[in-house]
Amino acid sequence: MDIVPLAPRPPRVPNARMGLLMTGAIAAGLALLGMRDIEWVLLKRSLRKAFPSVRWISTTELARR
Repeated sequence: MDIVPLAPRPPRVPNARMGLLMTGAIAAGLALLGMRDIEWVLLKRSLRKAFPSVRWISTTELARR
């Protein structure tokens, strides 16, 4: 049985790695922006639970007062 060396791989294109890195950065940025919405929803829910008797008004109503 003879041992045959594998053919060398062609060099990778550095732009492909940069493209992957940029895609990951964009995905992380979008995830962080989405987290802000989730945090706001959780905050409103916890405030409504903590203060159920408080009447909620809109910002327009607040400005009018």
